[in-house]
Amino acid sequence: MVNHLISDAMADAFDITIRREPVDIAALVNEVTDANQPLAVNKQQTINVSAPSNIVTMCDTDRIREAIDNTLDDG
Repeated sequence: MVNHLISDAMADAFDITIRREPVDIAALVNEVTDANQPLAVNKQQTINVSAPSNIVTMCDTDRIREAIDNTLDDG
């Protein structure tokens, strides 16, 4: 059963398509931070973001958003 679950997870991982597009990283971080504010308040935590604006890079918005969200949600 475990081997089957691992095989399924690996198959799903190979189905991921990376879509590179221009992304304003600071705007994305602020967007994810705003979405996580209610959870932070419930945990009596504060999230502060200090980043220069208009830093654009080529990346997959969904994957970077997920990484930022996972980082904030680990607290």
